[in-house]
Amino acid sequence: MARKKLNKKNVNKRKPKTRVLRRAVAVHKTKKAWKKKKSIRFRSPLAKKLSPLKSVRFKKVRHPEDGQGVQFRLPTSWKQTWGSEDNSLFYPALPGVEGPSPVTGRLFVRFRLEPVGDANDGAAFGLLLSHRTDNSQTVTQLESGAHMLHFQSRHNTEGYHAIDYYWFLAMPFPPRRIGLACFMFSGVAELFDGPKAPEAHIAAMLEKEIPKAVFDQEKLPIPKKK
Repeated sequence: MARKKLNKKNVNKRKPKTRVLRRAVAVHKTKKAWKKKKSIRFRSPLAKKLSPLKSVRFKKVRHPEDGQGVQFRLPTSWKQTWGSEDNSLFYPALPGVEGPSPVTGRLFVRFRLEPVGDANDGAAFGLLLSHRTDNSQTVTQLESGAHMLHFQSRHNTEGYHAIDYYWFLAMPFPPRRIGLACFMFSGVAELFDGPKAPEAHIAAMLEKEIPKAVFDQEKLPIPKKK
C-alpha cells in the first residue's frame, strides 16, 4: 500500500499552536510559584523610631552624677531618671508613652564601694562570685582591668514574659576598697531576646557598651607632712 503523503503546510501550521500552549502553561506555573503568602508579624512600636545601630549617636553618662562612680555610653535619645533606692534609671524615649516602660526597656544602674581586707584582683573576683545565681556563670577580666559577671534570667511579671540582663563590674581600689557597678536591663522577652526579636539591637548595643564602662579612680586623702 502506498503511504499517505503528509501535507507540509498543515504540519507547519500546527507547530506554533503547541508552542504557544506550552509557553502559557510555563508562565502560569511561574506565577503560582512566585505568589507571596500572607504572613502576620508583630511590629514593635520602636521599629520606625530608632535608627540602625551604625548611625546611632552616643552620649557619655555617669552614675552617680556627683561623686565617685562609673561612666559609660548610651544613645543620645535615651532619658534618665531616678529608680528605687540609689539607682539611676535610663530608658529609650517612646512617643505617646510617658516615662519608662517594659516595651521600651529599662536600664537600672547602681554603684557602691565595698570594703575588703586587701583590694586586689582576687578580692574582686571573689566578690563577683557571690553574685552568681548559677554555678555555670563565669567571671571574666576586661581590658580596663575590671572583672565582669554577665548573665540573664526570665520570669513572668505584670502579665508578660520578662527578661533581665545583668552585668556586674568590679574594680579594685587599693588598699581596701572595691568599686562595684551593677547594670540590669529589663523588658518584654518577645521584644528583646533572640536574633529575630524586633528590638534585639538594643540588647546587642548594651552588650557592647557596658563592658567599656570606666570607673572613677578613688581619691584618697593625702597625709599632711609634719
